[in-house]
Amino acid sequence: VLVGSYGEILGASIIGPDATNLITEFSLAMQGELTVSEIIETTHPHPTLSEALREAVLSAEKRAIHVYQRAK
Repeated sequence: VLVGSYGEILGASIIGPDATNLITEFSLAMQGELTVSEIIETTHPHPTLSEALREAVLSAEKRAIHVYQRAK
């Protein structure tokens, strides 16, 4: 996930069997100029693959709890 200086989603990559279904949320976020905060606040049901999208956005903000965060 690539985040702009105002928190907007500039781009995203997804690889895997359901990538075509999952990338839609990022496409809509980019079209609607949604911010990282708005995506994080959106309900992502559990257990579903869409949870991974929220976790990816949290990772871009260094706030993910299920993704390894590299130390700088």
